Amino acid sequence: MNSKVDINIEREVCGIIENALDLEAGSISIEDSKKTIEQWDSLGVLSILGALEEKYGNEITSINDLPSAESVKDIVEILKSHKII
Repeated sequence: MNSKVDINIEREVCGIIENALDLEAGSISIEDSKKTIEQWDSLGVLSILGALEEKYGNEITSINDLPSAESVKDIVEILKSHKII
């Protein structure tokens, strides 16, 4: 993948997380994490997982390490490693 595609994927995942956590569009980046996003708590994780499933399909539920992701970057890397994105 080239860097333009990676940036688009990162932006898409950020947007999904922003929507799931009811955050303003453009308010998070690939560098954000549970530590920097107050709404990313246990309920936030469920919202994020639901939003990812809505976007990418039911295969999201079979990715065991996704609920324990600590950052936006973790989520992107997990989705890439499972060939979801």
